[in-house]
Amino acid sequence: MIADLKAKLGDFYDRLRNLSEVDFEIKKEALAKEFMELTKPKLRPLALRQKIEIFLLSPEIISILEARPQEVQGRH
Repeated sequence: MIADLKAKLGDFYDRLRNLSEVDFEIKKEALAKEFMELTKPKLRPLALRQKIEIFLLSPEIISILEARPQEVQGRH
C-alpha cells in the first residue's frame, strides 16, 4: 500500500515537473484536487459509515450510553 502510494506520488511529481509554467497555471486547481485525493486517508465504505451514523444518531443509543458508565462504576 505504501509502495503503491509512493509510485503514484512519483508519477504525479514527474508530471508536474514536465508541465510548462503556463500549463501549470491553467491546471493548478485540478492538480491540487488530484494531490488531495492521492494523499487523503481512505474512508470506510459509505454503506458502513451510514450504518454507524444511523446507530449513533438513534434515540435508543442515549440510554445505552447512559447505562454504560453506571455499569462500570458498579464494578469498582
